Amino acid sequence: MPAVLQQWIEKSEERNRRIQQLRNEVTEIMELNVMDVTYRMLVEFLADEGIEHISEMDYILRKRYEVYMSELIKEKSVSRYLRIFDKVKQEYIRKRIETPMGRLECQWTYKNTILFIPYHSDQKIVLSVERVKNRSNMVWDFQIFLERKIENEQRRNRLRSIVGLACRITFLQTKEIRWDATIWYLEKFKIPKERLNPSDPVERISFREVLHPENRKLLQEYMKYEIGIGEMAISTVYEKFRIIRNFLKEISDEQQKVTTCDAERIDQYLKKRQEDANEAKTFNTQVTSIQYFFKFLEVRGYVDKVPFRAEYYWEKQILVHHDRCVEEDVYMEIIQKLSNFPEHLRMMFLHLWCIGLRISEVCTLKGDAYYRQKGDYWMKIYQVKMKNYKRVPIPEALYDLMQVYLNKNRIAKEDYIFQNRKGGAFSKSTFNEQMKKYCAACDIQNGEYLFKSHDYRHTVATNLYDHGVSRQGIRDYLGHNYEEMTMQYIDYMPKKIARRNEEYFSDEKNSLLSYVQKGEKDERKS
Repeated sequence: MPAVLQQWIEKSEERNRRIQQLRNEVTEIMELNVMDVTYRMLVEFLADEGIEHISEMDYILRKRYEVYMSELIKEKSVSRYLRIFDKVKQEYIRKRIETPMGRLECQWTYKNTILFIPYHSDQKIVLSVERVKNRSNMVWDFQIFLERKIENEQRRNRLRSIVGLACRITFLQTKEIRWDATIWYLEKFKIPKERLNPSDPVERISFREVLHPENRKLLQEYMKYEIGIGEMAISTVYEKFRIIRNFLKEISDEQQKVTTCDAERIDQYLKKRQEDANEAKTFNTQVTSIQYFFKFLEVRGYVDKVPFRAEYYWEKQILVHHDRCVEEDVYMEIIQKLSNFPEHLRMMFLHLWCIGLRISEVCTLKGDAYYRQKGDYWMKIYQVKMKNYKRVPIPEALYDLMQVYLNKNRIAKEDYIFQNRKGGAFSKSTFNEQMKKYCAACDIQNGEYLFKSHDYRHTVATNLYDHGVSRQGIRDYLGHNYEEMTMQYIDYMPKKIARRNEEYFSDEKNSLLSYVQKGEKDERKS
């Protein structure tokens, strides 16, 4: 057989193989029994282009297909064939993103290529442009796309800033409170200071996410009650608010009124939350918050009764003890390198390490916190979480250091010791981020240590227990209401057991050898 003929046969067989491969993929993806001419033309074109799989289809290939079809059919009919090209590619993406590997494959990566919006992995974006006829507007070269994205983002940020400032000023300056506003700025309300946490303030509450007007209005009514009449800390109120808002957002997206929600719909929602929740406590808080909201609606006459029984969903909370003590070599390394930290971080860290304060307590310390009484040194601390003051003894060295710091920075008695830029209480999140940054910069534990402020509260509690302080004494020192909570802070078991073992077996009568010898004697007697 001539070589030319042999090559032609091999190419023809290879082309037929690709056609069959592509035909199988197209019919499976599009769920077709028989392909019409539009699909057959596409498959033959792809095979001729050397395409093996649908995954290789992209915008550049689409442009070549457009030129190819323009030479075969009338120009006005080309768009019909291009729509089939797009449908095949889009259906392939829809099916692939149902799996984790498929989502990773179809995810857009911004590299030096052409981006075509109808081939985006986010189906909401695809649907939003489905009816756009001029598809040339949806083709972006990456460099142009990136420049526009940055420019638009900057413009949006400036616009958000201006609009946000205008909304805040309008809300604060009106004589009457605008209860119908979609954002409430809490400085407008006369909230007692004991309900606020200056180190982690809730500055505003947004109702914008709840699109259904009636649902949003009822949520606003509920928040008027919680803020105006309730006595819970605003941080707790806000936590409940977010839970209820998420619930209303979901049913509002479905255009359902909360007053028409039945037990079945709430059951669907709570079961999804049950799957998402990491702890029973978190899930129970969600159930209770939604129950309280419906109870409010019942009392106000918006619903006849709460449509579900919360107790059917409550999960048993099992207290799990987590050892959170900071190892001695870790905190000693931090102390040795503390001179490399800014002064305010040094002083704040010492309050965690020496006294085991909550970081919210450290951030809200006032200039009159320290005093001396009958040769001992003390601190007066306002417990934001417990809404009361406590007094604890402190080391003389910490007292002396803080006197120097207060005088150097001219901190008045009523001033916050550690201040933000506006003179308010230092933010606990800012403190944690700064400590993580400097721990990494100082290569604490070879850069592997992750700073967590609350771990030092566990460390102090455990050290006190190891040195013979009673659990009741530690409870009072930490400022807990219940001893059960204190026990969660004492990581006592390993050291206690090791010490008792050492004491027990140091007595020769309790050694392993003595028990072996005793057993041998007993055997001889028997």
